[in-house]
Amino acid sequence: MKTEHKIFGIFIIVLLSISLEGIAQDSTVKVGPNPFADSTTIYLPPLNNDTVTLVVYDRWGRVIRTFYDNDILSGNLQVTFNADTLPNALYILQFTLNGKSKPTSLVKVERQVPSGVEENSSTFGLKTYPNPASTEIHFESKYEINKLSVYSEAGMLLKELNAPKSPIKVEQDFKNGIYILRFESGENVEVRRILIENRYSR
Repeated sequence: MKTEHKIFGIFIIVLLSISLEGIAQDSTVKVGPNPFADSTTIYLPPLNNDTVTLVVYDRWGRVIRTFYDNDILSGNLQVTFNADTLPNALYILQFTLNGKSKPTSLVKVERQVPSGVEENSSTFGLKTYPNPASTEIHFESKYEINKLSVYSEAGMLLKELNAPKSPIKVEQDFKNGIYILRFESGENVEVRRILIENRYSR
């Protein structure tokens, strides 16, 4: 096990070391949703006869999927990473633009109960309810929740709460839709999808 952890650490260090300077902020890929269950969409930056390589690795450095391999591309492109047959795990998306690379973490999680159905407890006895929710979200856990992160369905971080207490008030500016709740208790993490039907939304 220690050897596997060492190999994983070396692989991550290698990826970071080849993330050369010079990639502008608007020249990086965007991924959503992330975390994801079965699939996620990878959005490439605007391209104009650029040389692109786009590869997904597992955490041991093995190639999982190659979308582009030194291809000359133009336009606004997006690809879908279908991972329904892959195990829940951390994956590394390596995007190389004109010889300069940048890694992005992809997190595949277990598919949750469909929206509108109350979810049961899991690894640390987490329950969230009601689902759908309107003005408040309640949660119960066997262990103390150290942190709660709220993401949009596209994977954008919207809010973070340290040592949150139940119930959580649904903000008035949260539009109706699906949101991802990421609960942390020590080293354990649980992800829940919840449907917001906010009475304040129009």
